[in-house]
Amino acid sequence: MEEVPSRKGADTGGLWLVMQDRDLILHAPARSPWHRRQIILHEFSHMILHHDVHGIGTSLTGQLLPGLDSRMILRVLDRSSYETDAELTAEALADRLAARIIRGATWPPSEPFFFGDVFD
Repeated sequence: MEEVPSRKGADTGGLWLVMQDRDLILHAPARSPWHRRQIILHEFSHMILHHDVHGIGTSLTGQLLPGLDSRMILRVLDRSSYETDAELTAEALADRLAARIIRGATWPPSEPFFFGDVFD
């Protein structure tokens, strides 16, 4: 996960890049830690739900991460609307994941890592 300051004010808060050796989530600067978590959970939800991925032009990746070799990127989940079924289901799953994380923070630790320990 990496914050991309140049995405401030962009329509898309997060972007999922499928690379040869890893998946990468890029996100615009968030208004709060909770907002950042929601963006990340939304992108995780796309992964969990196996939503379609499409090719991306190298010019966009060069703008987002100038030091990244665009040949390493295989696919990207790109969207322009939050009104599609895929976006609505990803957001609904992100909400459920967030609720579970919040509940987990109040229960006795039963898992080795909490979201905040790993992603904050």
